[in-house]
Amino acid sequence: MLSGLVATDWAGDRFDLSRTARRRLSLGFAVLAVLLLLAFVGISGASFETESIESSS
Repeated sequence: MLSGLVATDWAGDRFDLSRTARRRLSLGFAVLAVLLLLAFVGISGASFETESIESSS
């Protein structure tokens, strides 16, 4: 959501960002969101596997 907000003309006018800067910020926030999602899934999957191993012992 933040990446979409940064890409708007309103944000460009409000924060005095050029079109290129808005595009880079938008892309950066999108990449950050994907990395956080992958980290969340990885940590959740690792904790789930640990619980199943411990319960089978």
